[in-house]
Amino acid sequence: HFYRSTEKFEKLHYIINSMQIESEESLRSRAASNVSILIEESIMLDTNAEDETPTFDPQECHPGCELGTGGFSIVYQVDSITLNNRQPQDDRVNGRDYLAMNTLKNEHARYAIKTLKNAMIKKATSINEEDRLQFIAGVADLAMEAKYLSVLSHPHIIKMRGMASVHPCSDSFFIVLDRLYDTLQERIDDAWTKKARKFSGGLGFVLDSNGSKKDKFAANRFCVAHDISSVLAYLHSQR
Repeated sequence: HFYRSTEKFEKLHYIINSMQIESEESLRSRAASNVSILIEESIMLDTNAEDETPTFDPQECHPGCELGTGGFSIVYQVDSITLNNRQPQDDRVNGRDYLAMNTLKNEHARYAIKTLKNAMIKKATSINEEDRLQFIAGVADLAMEAKYLSVLSHPHIIKMRGMASVHPCSDSFFIVLDRLYDTLQERIDDAWTKKARKFSGGLGFVLDSNGSKKDKFAANRFCVAHDISSVLAYLHSQR
Protein backbone atom coordinates (compact mmCIF):
# COMPACT_ATOMS: atom_id res chain seq x y z
CA HIS A 1 0.00 0.00 0.00
CA PHE A 2 2.85 2.36 0.86
CA TYR A 3 4.61 1.77 -2.47
CA ARG A 4 1.41 2.24 -4.46
CA SER A 5 0.77 5.56 -2.65
CA THR A 6 4.34 6.66 -3.28
CA GLU A 7 4.03 5.79 -6.97
CA LYS A 8 0.82 7.82 -7.29
CA PHE A 9 2.47 10.75 -5.53
CA GLU A 10 5.46 10.63 -7.86
CA LYS A 11 3.21 10.55 -10.92
CA LEU A 12 1.22 13.51 -9.62
CA HIS A 13 4.43 15.38 -8.84
CA TYR A 14 5.69 14.71 -12.36
CA ILE A 15 2.43 15.93 -13.94
CA ILE A 16 2.48 19.15 -11.90
CA ASN A 17 6.12 19.85 -12.75
CA SER A 18 5.45 19.14 -16.40
CA MET A 19 2.65 21.70 -16.63
CA GLN A 20 3.58 25.00 -18.20
CA ILE A 21 2.26 27.47 -15.63
CA GLU A 22 1.80 30.91 -17.15
CA SER A 23 3.87 33.57 -15.41
CA GLU A 24 2.32 36.39 -13.40
CA GLU A 25 3.73 38.87 -15.93
CA SER A 26 1.96 37.04 -18.74
CA LEU A 27 -1.31 36.99 -16.78
CA ARG A 28 -1.03 40.74 -16.19
CA SER A 29 -0.47 41.24 -19.91
CA ARG A 30 -3.67 39.34 -20.59
CA ALA A 31 -5.47 41.58 -18.10
CA ALA A 32 -4.07 44.67 -19.87
CA SER A 33 -5.35 43.33 -23.20
CA ASN A 34 -8.81 42.82 -21.69
CA VAL A 35 -8.75 46.39 -20.37
CA SER A 36 -7.81 47.74 -23.81
CA ILE A 37 -10.73 45.90 -25.39
CA LEU A 38 -13.16 47.23 -22.78
CA ILE A 39 -11.93 50.79 -23.34
CA GLU A 40 -12.36 50.50 -27.10
CA GLU A 41 -15.91 49.21 -26.67
CA SER A 42 -16.89 51.96 -24.24
CA ILE A 43 -18.45 55.23 -25.39
CA MET A 44 -18.01 56.71 -21.93
CA LEU A 45 -14.31 56.32 -21.17
CA ASP A 46 -11.74 58.95 -22.11
CA THR A 47 -8.23 57.56 -22.52
CA ASN A 48 -6.77 60.98 -21.71
CA ALA A 49 -8.75 61.57 -18.50
CA GLU A 50 -6.19 59.81 -16.30
CA ASP A 51 -3.52 62.25 -17.51
CA GLU A 52 -5.08 64.86 -15.23
CA THR A 53 -4.96 62.60 -12.14
CA PRO A 54 -2.04 63.13 -9.71
CA THR A 55 0.29 60.15 -9.63
CA PHE A 56 2.42 58.80 -6.81
CA ASP A 57 5.27 56.36 -6.54
CA PRO A 58 4.36 53.39 -4.32
CA GLN A 59 6.85 54.42 -1.63
CA GLU A 60 5.34 57.91 -1.35
CA CYS A 61 2.00 56.78 0.11
CA HIS A 62 2.08 55.29 3.60
CA PRO A 63 -0.91 53.06 4.35
CA GLY A 64 -2.29 52.63 7.84
CA CYS A 65 -5.03 50.42 9.20
CA GLU A 66 -7.11 48.15 7.00
CA LEU A 67 -10.55 49.58 6.26
CA GLY A 68 -12.15 46.72 4.35
CA THR A 69 -11.87 44.13 1.63
CA GLY A 70 -13.87 43.19 -1.45
CA GLY A 71 -13.88 40.38 -3.92
CA PHE A 72 -10.57 41.45 -5.48
CA SER A 73 -9.11 44.36 -3.53
CA ILE A 74 -8.25 45.63 -0.09
CA VAL A 75 -8.51 49.20 1.22
CA TYR A 76 -6.18 50.88 3.71
CA GLN A 77 -6.30 54.26 5.37
CA VAL A 78 -3.65 56.72 4.17
CA ASP A 79 -1.67 57.86 7.21
CA SER A 80 0.67 60.16 5.30
CA ILE A 81 2.11 61.02 1.91
CA THR A 82 5.81 61.86 1.64
CA LEU A 83 6.76 63.24 -1.75
CA ASN A 84 10.10 62.43 -3.33
CA ASN A 85 11.93 64.66 -5.80
CA ARG A 86 10.06 63.31 -8.82
CA GLN A 87 8.21 66.17 -10.44
CA PRO A 88 5.54 65.44 -13.09
CA GLN A 89 5.95 67.51 -16.23
CA ASP A 90 2.49 69.08 -15.91
CA ASP A 91 0.18 70.78 -13.42
CA ARG A 92 -0.55 67.51 -11.61
CA VAL A 93 2.26 68.50 -9.23
CA ASN A 94 -0.22 70.87 -7.57
CA GLY A 95 -2.56 67.99 -6.86
CA ARG A 96 0.31 65.95 -5.42
CA ASP A 97 1.29 68.78 -3.10
CA TYR A 98 -2.28 69.33 -1.96
CA LEU A 99 -2.85 65.68 -1.06
CA ALA A 100 0.50 65.45 0.72
CA MET A 101 -0.25 68.53 2.83
CA ASN A 102 -3.87 67.59 3.57
CA THR A 103 -3.88 63.90 4.45
CA LEU A 104 -5.57 64.79 7.74
CA LYS A 105 -8.65 66.87 8.51
CA ASN A 106 -9.42 67.58 12.15
CA GLU A 107 -6.90 64.83 12.99
CA HIS A 108 -8.82 62.28 10.91
CA ALA A 109 -7.49 60.61 7.75
CA ARG A 110 -9.02 61.98 4.56
CA TYR A 111 -7.86 59.41 2.03
CA ALA A 112 -7.65 55.68 1.44
CA ILE A 113 -5.56 53.41 -0.79
CA LYS A 114 -7.13 50.58 -2.74
CA THR A 115 -4.98 47.82 -4.18
CA LEU A 116 -5.20 44.15 -5.13
CA LYS A 117 -5.30 41.97 -2.01
CA ASN A 118 -2.62 39.36 -1.31
CA ALA A 119 -5.05 36.44 -1.53
CA MET A 120 -5.82 37.46 -5.09
CA ILE A 121 -2.14 37.96 -6.00
CA LYS A 122 -1.34 34.43 -4.79
CA LYS A 123 -3.81 33.06 -7.34
CA ALA A 124 -1.37 34.09 -10.07
CA THR A 125 0.90 31.18 -9.13
CA SER A 126 -1.89 28.64 -8.70
CA ILE A 127 -1.98 25.53 -10.88
CA ASN A 128 -5.75 25.95 -11.00
CA GLU A 129 -6.88 27.66 -14.20
CA GLU A 130 -9.91 29.16 -12.47
CA ASP A 131 -7.67 30.82 -9.88
CA ARG A 132 -5.50 32.36 -12.61
CA LEU A 133 -8.58 33.64 -14.43
CA GLN A 134 -9.77 35.23 -11.18
CA PHE A 135 -6.38 36.92 -10.86
CA ILE A 136 -6.71 38.33 -14.39
CA ALA A 137 -10.23 39.55 -13.56
CA GLY A 138 -9.01 41.21 -10.35
CA VAL A 139 -6.18 43.05 -12.08
CA ALA A 140 -8.50 44.24 -14.85
CA ASP A 141 -11.21 45.20 -12.35
CA LEU A 142 -8.96 47.62 -10.43
CA ALA A 143 -7.59 49.08 -13.67
CA MET A 144 -11.12 49.63 -15.01
CA GLU A 145 -12.22 51.21 -11.73
CA ALA A 146 -9.47 53.78 -12.18
CA LYS A 147 -10.58 54.37 -15.78
CA TYR A 148 -14.20 54.96 -14.80
CA LEU A 149 -13.50 57.08 -11.72
CA SER A 150 -11.25 59.34 -13.79
CA VAL A 151 -14.21 60.38 -15.97
CA LEU A 152 -17.05 60.34 -13.41
CA SER A 153 -17.82 63.55 -11.56
CA HIS A 154 -20.76 63.54 -9.19
CA PRO A 155 -21.05 64.66 -5.55
CA HIS A 156 -22.36 61.25 -4.51
CA ILE A 157 -19.80 59.11 -6.35
CA ILE A 158 -16.55 58.55 -4.49
CA LYS A 159 -13.73 60.67 -5.86
CA MET A 160 -10.43 59.25 -7.05
CA ARG A 161 -7.76 61.68 -5.86
CA GLY A 162 -4.67 59.95 -7.21
CA MET A 163 -3.18 56.77 -8.56
CA ALA A 164 0.13 54.94 -8.79
CA SER A 165 2.65 56.17 -11.34
CA VAL A 166 2.84 52.70 -12.90
CA HIS A 167 0.82 50.80 -15.48
CA PRO A 168 -2.69 50.05 -14.14
CA CYS A 169 -2.10 46.30 -14.56
CA SER A 170 1.31 46.24 -12.86
CA ASP A 171 1.97 44.62 -9.48
CA SER A 172 2.26 47.87 -7.52
CA PHE A 173 -0.77 49.69 -8.89
CA PHE A 174 -3.16 51.42 -6.49
CA ILE A 175 -5.70 54.22 -6.45
CA VAL A 176 -6.18 56.93 -3.84
CA LEU A 177 -9.79 57.61 -2.85
CA ASP A 178 -11.66 59.73 -0.37
CA ARG A 179 -11.91 57.86 2.91
CA LEU A 180 -15.42 56.77 3.92
CA TYR A 181 -16.32 56.68 7.60
CA ASP A 182 -19.49 54.71 7.09
CA THR A 183 -21.52 53.04 4.36
CA LEU A 184 -25.23 53.13 3.61
CA GLN A 185 -25.56 49.52 4.78
CA GLU A 186 -23.86 50.36 8.08
CA ARG A 187 -26.09 53.39 8.50
CA ILE A 188 -29.21 51.31 7.89
CA ASP A 189 -28.11 48.48 10.19
CA ASP A 190 -26.95 50.73 13.02
CA ALA A 191 -28.14 54.33 13.29
CA TRP A 192 -31.38 54.04 11.33
CA THR A 193 -32.47 50.80 12.99
CA LYS A 194 -31.91 52.28 16.45
CA LYS A 195 -33.86 55.43 15.57
CA ALA A 196 -36.73 53.44 14.08
CA ARG A 197 -37.04 51.46 17.30
CA LYS A 198 -36.77 54.63 19.34
CA PHE A 199 -39.70 56.26 17.56
CA SER A 200 -41.96 53.21 17.63
CA GLY A 201 -44.51 52.23 20.27
CA GLY A 202 -45.52 54.15 23.34
CA LEU A 203 -42.00 55.30 24.16
CA GLY A 204 -41.75 56.92 20.76
CA PHE A 205 -44.86 58.97 21.47
CA VAL A 206 -43.38 60.14 24.78
CA LEU A 207 -40.05 61.11 23.21
CA ASP A 208 -41.63 62.70 20.14
CA SER A 209 -45.18 63.67 21.01
CA ASN A 210 -45.71 65.98 18.02
CA GLY A 211 -43.92 63.66 15.55
CA SER A 212 -41.40 66.26 14.43
CA LYS A 213 -38.36 64.06 15.13
CA LYS A 214 -39.92 61.14 13.28
CA ASP A 215 -40.69 63.41 10.33
CA LYS A 216 -37.11 64.66 10.31
CA PHE A 217 -35.85 61.07 10.38
CA ALA A 218 -38.08 60.17 7.43
CA ALA A 219 -36.95 63.27 5.53
CA ASN A 220 -33.33 62.28 6.03
CA ARG A 221 -33.94 58.85 4.52
CA PHE A 222 -35.83 60.37 1.60
CA CYS A 223 -32.84 62.64 0.96
CA VAL A 224 -30.55 59.63 0.81
CA ALA A 225 -32.93 57.90 -1.60
CA HIS A 226 -32.94 61.05 -3.74
CA ASP A 227 -29.13 61.14 -3.74
CA ILE A 228 -28.96 57.52 -4.90
CA SER A 229 -31.50 58.25 -7.65
CA SER A 230 -29.46 61.23 -8.80
CA VAL A 231 -26.38 59.02 -9.11
CA LEU A 232 -28.25 56.44 -11.20
CA ALA A 233 -29.66 59.18 -13.43
CA TYR A 234 -26.16 60.63 -13.88
CA LEU A 235 -24.67 57.25 -14.79
CA HIS A 236 -27.42 56.63 -17.34
CA SER A 237 -26.78 60.04 -18.86
CA GLN A 238 -23.15 59.07 -19.47
CA ARG A 239 -24.01 56.03 -21.60
